[in-house]
Amino acid sequence: MKRYSKMKNFYFIVFVLFSLAAAAEGVNVKTTGKTMTALDAVPQEKWDALSGQRIFFGHQSVGYNIITGIEGILQERHNIKLDILNTSKVKEVNQPGLAHEWIGRNTDPVSKLEAFAALLHDKFGKETDIAMMKFCYVDITSDTDIDTLFIRYKTTLAELRKEFPETIFVHVTVPLTTKPQGIDGVKAAGKNMIKKIMGKPVFDYKDNIKRNLFNNKMKAEYEGREPLFDLAGLEAGYMPDRPSSFARDNTTYLTLAAEYTNDGGHLNEAGARKIGEQFLFFLAQHSR
Repeated sequence: MKRYSKMKNFYFIVFVLFSLAAAAEGVNVKTTGKTMTALDAVPQEKWDALSGQRIFFGHQSVGYNIITGIEGILQERHNIKLDILNTSKVKEVNQPGLAHEWIGRNTDPVSKLEAFAALLHDKFGKETDIAMMKFCYVDITSDTDIDTLFIRYKTTLAELRKEFPETIFVHVTVPLTTKPQGIDGVKAAGKNMIKKIMGKPVFDYKDNIKRNLFNNKMKAEYEGREPLFDLAGLEAGYMPDRPSSFARDNTTYLTLAAEYTNDGGHLNEAGARKIGEQFLFFLAQHSR
C-alpha cells in the first residue's frame, strides 16, 4: 500500500511537470473528461499580479483579433481579472489593465513605430509596466527593405528602453498569411493579376518570405535576452509537429495555418482564441 502511494505520487509529479512544459509550448494536455491549457498552469498569484499591471499594446486589425480572443477567455475565466481598455478616445490612462490602441497606417510600418513612441510619450507615461507594438502582415511584402526597417525598429526600441527604463518592452513577430490551395490558389492568382492591371497593391503568400526573414532578425537580436512573443510561430502551429509552411530554394517558410483564418490573413474565432490564450499566458509570466 505504501509502495502504491509512492508510485501514485511519482506519476502525479511527472504529469504536473509535463503539463507545465506543454503549457509553456502552447500545447493542450488531454485528461479524462478535461482539456488542460497553458492557462491552467498559471498560479493564481500570477493572475493577481497581472491584474495590477499597466499594459499598452499598439496594433491594427490582427491585434484587434487577439484582443477579441482575450475578451472571450476573460468571460469564461473569472479568476483572471484584467480590464481591457480601448484608449482611442482617452487622453490619459491611469488605471491598471490591458490598454490597446490602433497605431499608424497599414503598409507604412515606420508610421507605426512613430505612433507607438508618441503614445508612450504623450498618453501612457513612465508608469507603464509592459509595452509592445506589432506590425501587420501588410507592412512587410516582397518589396520591403527589411534590413533598413529592422534597423529603424531596433533603434526606436533602444531609445524607448532608455527613456522608460522601468517599462518591460516586448517584441512581437510579424503575423503571416496563408498559402491558398487548390481552387482558392487559382482565384487568388486571378485577383492579383487584376489588381496589378489596376495598379492596386498586391499581397501574395510569397510575401511571407520577407516576413520570416524579418522575424528571424528579431529572434536573433532579442530571443533569450528580452521578452519576445512569437505570434508568427503560433499562427503556423495549428499542428505543432507539422507547422503550416512552404518551401522555396531549399528553405522552409512559415505561413498562417488555414484553420486559424477565414480570409487568409486575419484570425478567425479559433485563431483568436489560440493566440489570445498564449498572449495571456505570456503576460502572466512577465507580470511583476
